[in-house]
Amino acid sequence: RLGRPLVHRLAHDVAAIAPAVAHLGVLHGRETVYLLRESTPVAVTVVVDVGVRLPATLTASGRCQLALLPPAQVRALFPSRQSFVDRTGRGPMALTALRRLLAEEAARGWAEEDGLVVEGYASVAAAAVDRSGRPVASVGLTFRSDQVDVPERVRLARAVRSVARELSRRLG
Repeated sequence: RLGRPLVHRLAHDVAAIAPAVAHLGVLHGRETVYLLRESTPVAVTVVVDVGVRLPATLTASGRCQLALLPPAQVRALFPSRQSFVDRTGRGPMALTALRRLLAEEAARGWAEEDGLVVEGYASVAAAAVDRSGRPVASVGLTFRSDQVDVPERVRLARAVRSVARELSRRLG
């Protein structure tokens, strides 16, 4: 309820930058579950849809939330190599690689993936947090990798960070 108008506005606001799909996701164990989806006027065909579950370690939406969890909780979620999923031959496949990636993304304030879920598609996402600073959701954008250069990705990341901050404020 609180996220829907923000995700809708995000899709509208980034339409001038690139065709994209805006979405809101939550962590459910080792997976990202998508609860909301809004497309820019120029549609992009993506795997992200309401109810879709994807490995949290491969999605920007999952990793931006994992980056804010206590290290012990991340270790409990991913205790062994068998805890990791490989979809495209890239992405973290061990806890040490995941921790390194999460530290970089936590320091930057947003997560990015490119081709880890589906070749040719990328995403940026930022976490919304509750009063205690725990991640409760992510706000993200998914787009075609070849249609968005680095400066545009940074602009998209700034947009998702802004919306995630607003959602955090509304949560309380």
